[in-house]
Amino acid sequence: MPHDAHVTKLDHQTLLPKLRAMQAEIRGALGGHMATQAVEHLARTVRDDEGDTIFGIDVEVEELLLRQCERWGEEQHFRV
Repeated sequence: MPHDAHVTKLDHQTLLPKLRAMQAEIRGALGGHMATQAVEHLARTVRDDEGDTIFGIDVEVEELLLRQCERWGEEQHFRV
């Protein structure tokens, strides 16, 4: 990954609030989704790659997590 001069190093002072905000957004979105989906839909295997099984519930969180990380990555360097 090329280094971008305008992106700062990870600021540990803001790390915890950002992680908590991300967790709250994921929890809220997932809670709403779980209320409208059958357990079987969320428990289904979507893909099974090299020992990493992805279930329906994972797919719902993955998109939100990636969007959050993209926004966060514009401000600070980090790896997931």
